[in-house]
Amino acid sequence: MSEQEMIKKLGELTSEVEKLKANKKSLAERNMQAEKENDDLRKQIEQLESFNAELNATVKEQTEMLNGGKLYEDYQEVCIKNSKLNATVDVLVEKISMLKAVGLIEAELESYIWDKAADMGLTLRVQVTVEPDGSGVPVPVSVELTGPRSEVLSRWLETELGVPAERQVWNEN
Repeated sequence: MSEQEMIKKLGELTSEVEKLKANKKSLAERNMQAEKENDDLRKQIEQLESFNAELNATVKEQTEMLNGGKLYEDYQEVCIKNSKLNATVDVLVEKISMLKAVGLIEAELESYIWDKAADMGLTLRVQVTVEPDGSGVPVPVSVELTGPRSEVLSRWLETELGVPAERQVWNEN
């Protein structure tokens, strides 16, 4: 291999490394955002659990103080509130799990698409948006690609990942 060919190859590899760094940075930023959302949801859960503990303490106190029919009515009311609170906590835990799953799936799909584009000789930056479908399964709903447009890749995205051309955004830079 001549020196010029080696310099050209080095330039191509350097360009690929820079693109990988950009993709890594993008994934890290998205991961940080998901972690922040998880932290916010954890705080909400902690607040709900604290409220639940206070509610239980109040029930115990009222049980000790009250006698007669009113006690049973109050107990029923507290049980209903506690049940609603537990349902809310369950929803928040499920939402945290879904956010983690969505973030991981987006990252995996971006890497998968990037690899497929590279196999086609394309250098692209890829960003995938995933949302739960009607049954709660995270699926890709849109793809944003920065780089030269490829009809072959566009058709592949539609047939393999179910992302139609109208939900593919191509930024040709």
